Amino acid sequence: MRSRENERMLTVSGRAPAKVSTESDSIHIGDYIMSSSLAGVGMKSTTAGKVVGVALESFDGTNATTCGTSKCGKMLVFVNVGEGNVANAMKELKSENAQLKNYNAAIMKRLDALERGK
Repeated sequence: MRSRENERMLTVSGRAPAKVSTESDSIHIGDYIMSSSLAGVGMKSTTAGKVVGVALESFDGTNATTCGTSKCGKMLVFVNVGEGNVANAMKELKSENAQLKNYNAAIMKRLDALERGK
């Protein structure tokens, strides 16, 4: 009979328990989970980028262990590797684009005035 002592579970997609930390903030249901600075531990994603899934539970560090400057524990995550927080990134890009358009319009106005000799 084969020993299962050194075997590890692997989830490619679906619900699975995950190690998480409060490194970036408390985690709420629906938050994207990304990798943290601790190997094998996730945290709340606060920027657009690669994520490992979505939180199916909340985690605020209550009844957790200390790991570095954060609290660590386990929670249920819907594993779905991909891009996260894209809507927030698009919102920020639209805002920056609007600011650049206004800045460009002001420069064009000044350039026009300079060309007219005013």
